[in-house]
Amino acid sequence: MMATAINQVTEIEAHIAGWPPLRRWTVQEYHRMDDAGLFDPDERVELIEGVICKLSPKRTTHCVVV
Repeated sequence: MMATAINQVTEIEAHIAGWPPLRRWTVQEYHRMDDAGLFDPDERVELIEGVICKLSPKRTTHCVVV
């Protein structure tokens, strides 16, 4: 419920600012882009509610523990 409200506010703000509508990606499209090599192997991205988000880099401590 909260995510929907946030998405609506974001889309309204984008409309007011004169930005074009946001195009949300499906999981299938995201996987096809990954399979096609559109993402750099070292680039950490994630699909969140149709938006491809860049993740922060892993710290050395995280890499050692995990």
